[in-house]
This record gives sequence, structure tokens and C-alpha cells, in this order.
Amino acid sequence: MIRLMAGAVATILFAYGALVGVKILRYAHLETATEGRLSLERQAELAATLVKVGALAQLFACVLSVVAADRLSGSIRGAMCGYGVVDQNRWGWFSMAATIVASTLAGALLQLFALDRRVRGLDLIRPLAISCIALAPIIALDWGLAGAWLTRLDLSVVASCCSTTLDEARREGLAYWQGPRLLAIWGSLVGVPLAIVTALFALRRPSRGIVALSGALALAVAPLAFGAVTFEVAPHVYEVPQHLCPFCLFKADAYFIGYPLFGAIFLAVVWGFGAAAGALVSSGARAGDAFPAFARSRMTRQALAWILALGLGALPVVIYAVASPHASLFR
Repeated sequence: MIRLMAGAVATILFAYGALVGVKILRYAHLETATEGRLSLERQAELAATLVKVGALAQLFACVLSVVAADRLSGSIRGAMCGYGVVDQNRWGWFSMAATIVASTLAGALLQLFALDRRVRGLDLIRPLAISCIALAPIIALDWGLAGAWLTRLDLSVVASCCSTTLDEARREGLAYWQGPRLLAIWGSLVGVPLAIVTALFALRRPSRGIVALSGALALAVAPLAFGAVTFEVAPHVYEVPQHLCPFCLFKADAYFIGYPLFGAIFLAVVWGFGAAAGALVSSGARAGDAFPAFARSRMTRQALAWILALGLGALPVVIYAVASPHASLFR
């Protein structure tokens, strides 16, 4: 219920922001008049405040989706973790995917608002209005899919847990899983350090092109990082090569490592993508003056988030290597 309420709040506030955004785009010429400019600023400021609350509600809803899936696993027979709850009906995976996408975009929008606070003037009023208009239907779709998933959960049936689906598939198709595992591992080992180096380079020289490149690299590395967590970190946490379930990492027996690990990856993408979006819209003189300081702060946060994710992901592998020297988990 809290998850659906958070989605409703985000949907309503983004809908209001979209309505104000349409009005801003329609009457943008009024900014040349004194009274029109003041009215436009007041409406934009109110909408910005409400949309920020809506974006925070959407981020909160993302966490609630994971928590709801984990807690409901105790109410559905056969669902040992959140995987069984999400997989219980056909809307579960669509809902989780929509929540991740909507939350990433909402987090990036918060970065644009942070840049707007540094700009003296209305340089970003149109990009923010367009962003609110574009995001409103995505937030509403996420809420609708979450409702379809959660309200159609059948607590009377026996669900399939990760051990009866992922583990079985892993044993029957070793070559299939081995390929994605190696791709995710080597892609992360190359991509994450490269993302850190790019962010640090952008920190020293925060030009729009370098910052945009850093954000694009963060988006490209994120799927590889999530894959590495699923194919490499999760099996090492439980010391079982076929245990390919990311939802189990949110449980107590995994020391809740999933929350800081996935959270660090998510924040790295949000800060990197948000900074890249800021680079694309800061074409005005005043926005250009405020962009370097904004970019430095986001590049610093992105680099620290990637470093934290890399350290947390490597920790279970290192612990297993120390406890079982010269023994590979996958051989």
C-alpha cells in the first residue's frame, strides 16, 4: 500500500508539473514582459518544488518495490526471496523495469533542478518544462504497472523461487550462463575503472563534452555492473556457482549487501547521467557559467559511488579467495 501511495504521489505531482510545463512552453514569449515574466517565474518555482517532491517519492517507490518483494516472500508459499514474488505474475518484471527506468530519470531530473538553483535567470525553464512533460507519462505508467503487479498477487498459489528456476537453468545450460558471466565480469573490470577515470578527468576539466561522455559511459557500464553482481557476486556470497539471484542479496544472510551495492551503482548512474543532461541543456551564458561547479560536484559523487560499488562487489570474491585458496567457484 505504501508503494502504491508513493507512486500515486509521484504521478499526481508530475502531472501538475507537466501541466505547468505546457503553459510555460505555450506562453514562453511572456518572459519579455515584466508581469508575464513574474507570473512565469512564480508558476515555475511552485511546479519545480512539487516535482522535486514527486521525484523523491519516485526514488522512495523504487526502494519500496524491492522491500515489498522481499517482505511478501514470507506470505507466498515457495517464494524464498523477492524473485518469487516478482515472478509470481506476468506484471512483476515489467513493473520492476519501469520502476528502475522512471527512478533513474527522476533522479537525473533532480540533478537538473540542482543546476537550475545555481543559474541566475530562466535559462533552464524550457528544458525543465520539457523534462516534466516527458517524464509525467513514464511515472504514471510505472504506477500503473506497480498496481497491476501488486494487486494481482495470488497468495494462495505456490510460487517458483530462484532455486527452482535460475539454478535449474544454470545447471542445464552451463555454456549459456558462462558467456554472459564472462562478458559482465570483464566488461565491469574494464568499464567501471574507465568510468572512474573519466569522472576524475571531467572533475579536473569540466567541459560539456567530457561530462557528457562520462554520463554516457555510466549508462553503458550500468548493465554490465548489474550483470556482474548477478553472475559473479551473488554466487560468491552464497558460495554456490548456480545461485544467480540478485534478490537474495537483499536478505539478512547476505548481510543486506544488495542495498549499498545496487544503491551505489544506481547513484553513480544518476549523478553521471544527470550531469550529462546538464551539459546538454546548459547552452546559455548564465547556465554555462554555473555548469563547471555543478559538474565538479556530480563527477566527484559519481567517482566515489563507482569506487564504493567496485569495492563492495569485490569483497565477497576476495573473501572466498582467501577462504578457499586456489579453488575456483565455477570449476
